[in-house]
Amino acid sequence: MSLVQVDSLFKDYKLGKTTVHALREINLTIEKGEFTAIAGPSGSGKTTLLNLIGCIEVPTRGRILIDGKDVTTLDADALADFRASRLGFIFQTFNLIPVLTALENVEFPLFKHAVPKAERVNRAMELLDTVGLSDYAEHKPEELSGGQRQRVAIARALVTRPQLVLADEPTANLDHDTGTQILQLMKAINKCSGTTFIFSTHDPLIIEQADRTIRIVDGVITAD
Repeated sequence: MSLVQVDSLFKDYKLGKTTVHALREINLTIEKGEFTAIAGPSGSGKTTLLNLIGCIEVPTRGRILIDGKDVTTLDADALADFRASRLGFIFQTFNLIPVLTALENVEFPLFKHAVPKAERVNRAMELLDTVGLSDYAEHKPEELSGGQRQRVAIARALVTRPQLVLADEPTANLDHDTGTQILQLMKAINKCSGTTFIFSTHDPLIIEQADRTIRIVDGVITAD
């Protein structure tokens, strides 16, 4: 069974009296363990597609199955629970909480699941070690470089042990060398743990390293 299955997916937005067709009849499958890039120019619909798979937005019509579950049938509360328990997210702006330490930022998603404190700390520290930041556990985001912040964001995305991690332009705010290191880290995690990664990107570094690239232009898949 595929991890992600998208069937006849459409997404429209209303802008005043105008309807923008952001996605048009998208069909794709993604297998468990894939390292996949969704690529296209700005405004192509790649981030919209990522947000729909990530249960952040809902489609105008069509169906999305994740590990066999049709998430398009879920109400807002059920979608939020599914997103929090089954998916991990990495954003180009890191989205760390400024007042929390690196350790606390990684721990944060576990509070919703009432994970005991000792287990929260252990899991968060293990992941900070995985991303090479165990010595920075007590540092706040402002005390970290961009690459270090993105490593914290990767650890946070993995702390709930999700099947699927969705990354929206994760190297966009990093210099070339740091972006390469972050990409190598995510690739290593993918190979070691089998975690599935889907990227929205126009970064040639990610496209080059992806198992496959889904290209999208004007809301339509042009190559897969």
